[in-house]
Amino acid sequence: MAQRDAVEAAVTLRRSDLIRANLRSLLRPTFLLIQFGLVNALLFTATILLSPDGTALLADPYVWQVALAVNVLLAASLTAHTIATSLRIWKATPTLQHPTRYRLDHEGVSWTNPLSTGSAPWGALDRVEESRDAFLLYTGKHAVLILPHRSFEEGCVPEARRVLRKALGKGAKLGRDAGKP
Repeated sequence: MAQRDAVEAAVTLRRSDLIRANLRSLLRPTFLLIQFGLVNALLFTATILLSPDGTALLADPYVWQVALAVNVLLAASLTAHTIATSLRIWKATPTLQHPTRYRLDHEGVSWTNPLSTGSAPWGALDRVEESRDAFLLYTGKHAVLILPHRSFEEGCVPEARRVLRKALGKGAKLGRDAGKP
C-alpha cells in the first residue's frame, strides 16, 4: 500500500465515544493515585506487621477493609460523575451530534460539519493519544477531538498513525506506545 500524505475520516460520534474519551482522560490519573495510595498503604502495613512489637492500629484488617471500601466508592462516584458530565456535554454541544469530516495532513488537523469548520496546526495540540478504538487529539486540558478507528476507511488506521507519528514525533502515544487502556 502506498503511503499517503493525508488521511481523512468521516466521524459520526456516539455518546459512548465521548464517555470513553472522558473516562480515559479524567479518571486515569485518579485511578493511578488510588493505586499508588493502596500500594503505599500495603507496604506500610507490612512494615508495621514486621515491627518488633507487632502492634499498631494500622495492622488491623478492619482499617484496610474500610480504606478499600472508601477507595472503591470514590472510584465509583468519579465514574458516575464523569458519565453524567459527558451526557450533559453531549446534549449541550450540537456539533458533536453531526457527522464531521476530519483531515490529517502535514499542516495539522482540519474538520468540517454542517455547523462548523475549523483547523488546528500540529503545534496547537497539547497531546495525542490512541486508545483501543480511537485517536484522541487534545486541543486543551479537557478539549479533545475524537476520531474513532471505525471512521477511517479500511486499512487507513495505520496510515493515520503514520501521519500522526511523522507530524508529532515522540509526542504522540500511538499503537504499542499507548498501552491501549
